[in-house]
Amino acid sequence: MIIISNDMKNIFLILTLFIISLSCSEKRESYKSQVNSVAEHYVKLVLALGKYDADYVDAYFGPEQLKREAEKWNLNINQIKQQTDSLIKVLREINITGLSKDEEQRISFLKRMIESVKSRAEILTGKKMSFDEESKALFDVVVDKISDDSKSEILTELNNLLPGKGSLNKRYIEYRKQFIIPQDKIDTVFKKSIEEGKNRTLAYLSFPKNEKFILEYVRNKSWGGYNWFKGTSTSLIQINIDLPVYIDRAVGLACHEGYPGHHVYHSLIEEKFVKLNGWIEFTVYPLFSPLAVLSEGLANYGIEVAFPDNQRIQFEKEVLFPLAGLSTEKADEYYKILELVGKLDYSSINISRDFLDAKINRNEAIERTMKAKLRTKEHAETNIKFFEQYRSYIVTYYSGEELCRNWVESKLKSSKNPEKDRWKYFQELISKPYLPSDLSIIRR
Repeated sequence: MIIISNDMKNIFLILTLFIISLSCSEKRESYKSQVNSVAEHYVKLVLALGKYDADYVDAYFGPEQLKREAEKWNLNINQIKQQTDSLIKVLREINITGLSKDEEQRISFLKRMIESVKSRAEILTGKKMSFDEESKALFDVVVDKISDDSKSEILTELNNLLPGKGSLNKRYIEYRKQFIIPQDKIDTVFKKSIEEGKNRTLAYLSFPKNEKFILEYVRNKSWGGYNWFKGTSTSLIQINIDLPVYIDRAVGLACHEGYPGHHVYHSLIEEKFVKLNGWIEFTVYPLFSPLAVLSEGLANYGIEVAFPDNQRIQFEKEVLFPLAGLSTEKADEYYKILELVGKLDYSSINISRDFLDAKINRNEAIERTMKAKLRTKEHAETNIKFFEQYRSYIVTYYSGEELCRNWVESKLKSSKNPEKDRWKYFQELISKPYLPSDLSIIRR
């Protein structure tokens, strides 16, 4: 019988642990090598598909070398589809045992993003999908058809509040004219709104010191505002001034496009995922993808995070109304009306679904938008142009906001400081590679 001393046992234990740790280390390096290779290939496929779809690549701030390599590939759309299948196969075969939660999430996220690339390529080559099939394939969400049952009650209340005679649509449009920001005041009002949103955001979130944005005013667009992220924490924010800009839109657009919306979202993703983690897949932002649901959802939800309770209305009445030279005499009545009209917003989903599924034609879609959302014909036409250009993308705003709000608010049930913790969980949604389907398990 061989007698093993305690010292020898300790040595054997140390050697065993060393071998295990070495094995884990080698496995982790192998995992990183595999996933990084897939991620790099994915970036090039997104850039390659952008050649056939002008709206697809919303932002790219990665190495120029990858961009040049994607151009040299000169892949057609069918080749892009074939290569997505190969990448998905590699990811499926990775053994995730022993990986961290973030590493597992990264694989799941990357796989779903690649599936979305394939779906967009299929649509571009003529594959027919219903509105719901498309939104699931591209964005990882499906929005249920929403009942119009409560609509009549809202319209009745609006009918009692709005002065004048004639159709509700025309009376609302006429009433809102007194709250239009004069053209020569738009820049002043927007810059003040952005400044306030930034101050409120920086009070809770750590932010890159070199962050900045350029503000421009544009025309002939199908959207109200747009953030073009350029990398190195820099954005170009454009505001469409084709249509009247109402005083209540200033804070909404400033927060959505700037702070704590798209500018913050992309800047923090760049800081955490790209610079800190080295996850190159986040250097490209394909517009028609699950990433858009988180981006638009946080941008919409971020407005109430930055201006909780009645703070937005208070700021607008005390600061923005005077800057715009508008009277606050009817402000309280106006906000009551806006709250009711806001409850009609869901109509956009129903209308866009019916329009894109060819259940109604373009003129019918315009008429329904004018009536259901109390829009001018010009504004309704702009809405339909958006549906035609971006198709089921409309789901990202509504579904994204609901998912982000429900997820964050579900974390606050036992919070002693909801306002502070709301910012903490808001930032967590930017700091983890979440998919919309990861958040959909939270329901209130």
